[in-house]
Amino acid sequence: MEVAEVDGGRAAILHVAVHQPPDLVCLDLMLPELSGYEVCEYMRSEAKLRAVPILIMSARALPQDRAYAEQVGATSYLVKPFRREAFHAAVDELLNGGPAEEGHP
Repeated sequence: MEVAEVDGGRAAILHVAVHQPPDLVCLDLMLPELSGYEVCEYMRSEAKLRAVPILIMSARALPQDRAYAEQVGATSYLVKPFRREAFHAAVDELLNGGPAEEGHP
């Protein structure tokens, strides 16, 4: 598995727009330039990126944060801090075609 790390929302959009669609995007909500919400919205507006699972990882734990993430297209949501095992389980679930049981918006 290849992992690409980018700094900021604008860089994330440029990366996914230029490269082959990723298998999964792990995304924070609080990013420089563009928020994770905006990156999510962009990805869902692009035909080649609509099916890419998006795992939001955020310290924002309010129900409205999760609800808005779901509204803009997040597939799953983990609240920081989380255990490494929870992250691995979420990634495994998303890569195998279904939402993660724990942390689903």
